Amino acid sequence: MAVVDASILVRALVRTEGSAAAVEWIEGHPLSAPDIILVETANALWRYVQAGRMDCDMARLLLKEAPLVIDRIVPSVELLDSAIAIACDAQHPVYDCLYLALAGAEQAVLGTADRKLASIAQSRGVATELIA
Repeated sequence: MAVVDASILVRALVRTEGSAAAVEWIEGHPLSAPDIILVETANALWRYVQAGRMDCDMARLLLKEAPLVIDRIVPSVELLDSAIAIACDAQHPVYDCLYLALAGAEQAVLGTADRKLASIAQSRGVATELIA
């Protein structure tokens, strides 16, 4: 099992810069993610709508595809204690640290396009694949 974050999922769904690598990575792993990935994905798609890069109907369609890509969606409440401890230690937002908490709990590789998150993960001993 590998933990995927919203930066990779959105790239794979939208098929934009970096999407080929994101799609390849996603297709090569069984995936888990904290449930916040759906909220973050929805917000990223909304930003595409606001920027005029897609219409709302397309954003809604892509959002319906998001949970189908992920094999296991974990309730964030199960990860919060660990996530806030990581956030306090790393001085990084809790919502990102949910992915780190899950990767640590599952002893799974974390796939992300977020360089800062990848750096924090690696410094904590979490196997990480930075998908550029």
